[in-house]
Amino acid sequence: MREISCLTSGAPYKGEKPRDLPVRGSFMPGFCLGQNGGPHPARRPRIERLRLRLRAPAAAGVDAIVESQRRVALYYFEDGSVEAACPPLQALLHIMAHGSYQGAGVDDSRLRALFRRETLLETDWYQERLRVKQERDRALWRRHAAALETFRVGSGNLARCGLGLEERDLQDRQDLVRRELERVSSPLYLSELRGSIGADPFHGQMPREALE
Repeated sequence: MREISCLTSGAPYKGEKPRDLPVRGSFMPGFCLGQNGGPHPARRPRIERLRLRLRAPAAAGVDAIVESQRRVALYYFEDGSVEAACPPLQALLHIMAHGSYQGAGVDDSRLRALFRRETLLETDWYQERLRVKQERDRALWRRHAAALETFRVGSGNLARCGLGLEERDLQDRQDLVRRELERVSSPLYLSELRGSIGADPFHGQMPREALE
């Protein structure tokens, strides 16, 4: 069981990189069979023999998984939604569907760097989400302002509207809305949003005018 756990464990390891194994005239990536060594060098020959013995059935399983991943990933290319994916997910979809991303494979440090938080926050994809979030927040507070003004003009005598509102209450709400609208319209608001998820621009899902 210990040897098998070394083959299936996804935990980080400090040993040598697993070797690709020849299978039916092709090669199966070594990482698909797990760790190459184990905690002690003396166990490596035994584990290596086990890897070789299991490579045929393991290859069949890996082939099925890879083909399923490829088929699913291709759907994102067919409908264009791959363009809306965040950079690290977009890279994974390319690898699942085509085997590489901009010439980089799964072991490439350039691809792994995409998964760092600092890298993602600086991407055009993320910056656009912040701008869209600001646009929608600004539109929201404008709607609030318009609704309050419509209520003020149409209500006449506030005491007769049955809501228990005084003129001062309405004025306070309008002042709040003006302050919030000014805040979300400021360029500094983008700094406040940094670190949040922003807003989805809905690329490829619906026309922009439908969102306004």
